[in-house]
Amino acid sequence: MVKQCCIPGCDKSSSTAHLYKVPAKRFCSGAKYEWAESLEKVIQSVRRDTHLDELYRRDDLKICENHFKPSDFLKGRFQANLKIGAIPTLNMPEKRFPGVKRRKASPSTSNKLECTDTVYHQNLQDLENSAARYLPKSWQFQMKDDHVMLYSGSDIVIPPKITMKIHTSLKIHLAYYGWFLNTSAAIESIHVKNTTLSDIIRTVTDFSVCKGIVSESDSNFETVGIIKHYAMSYDCSAEMHTVPSPPTPHLIAQRSKRCKLFLRLGDKCRPCRHAEWRLRALNN
Repeated sequence: MVKQCCIPGCDKSSSTAHLYKVPAKRFCSGAKYEWAESLEKVIQSVRRDTHLDELYRRDDLKICENHFKPSDFLKGRFQANLKIGAIPTLNMPEKRFPGVKRRKASPSTSNKLECTDTVYHQNLQDLENSAARYLPKSWQFQMKDDHVMLYSGSDIVIPPKITMKIHTSLKIHLAYYGWFLNTSAAIESIHVKNTTLSDIIRTVTDFSVCKGIVSESDSNFETVGIIKHYAMSYDCSAEMHTVPSPPTPHLIAQRSKRCKLFLRLGDKCRPCRHAEWRLRALNN
């Protein structure tokens, strides 16, 4: 499918020029996040329309090479790559919206994390206040001394499907059916201080979850570093007023011990992919 440069008045497409993907802020951190934010400001200063919002939502925004200086590129093995911090300055139209600071997409039409300079949470008390007003009914909130816990999932499965632990430093730890992950690129893309609780929850639930390793035999699991991820489930066939039967183990997935769990893109993390390759080599 032919892609088009997002700059107004530019007729370049993927068939006539090399297009570079505009990085999405929700997938970036540090210097790359600041770069994505600067690019967004430049693009929003020359263009504002519903199609642009849709491209942002799909993370499918492209800009062609004709808008960058030669010094903005790094030589790659097969093609030049944009340097982090490169800003389009060539062949640009006149600014139509010079005062634009942020794109304000409607929550009903976009699942993109909206992170601005506005401070929503300075401490755990602010998070508790947000939870009292905006927490979805499917989520539960608990306030602790040095952190808060948010849960999502059915009562018939222990532990909950998604557990979010936010510390006094406003750093997030996430768990999927009890599998806790201290950090990952996906988690680090969430800025609790500058993001509404609704957007934090929406972003977390929109993450892909690594499907783990597919193998009918568990031989060589210990050698490769694979463990089975279980949760406990209850039998729901009985009437609600009766005492539930004892919980039984429910296999969620087979994972590498270094599984990244939450993914921005794809359905399997690199550690699990590598472990699966090693397992196939050993079993063959």
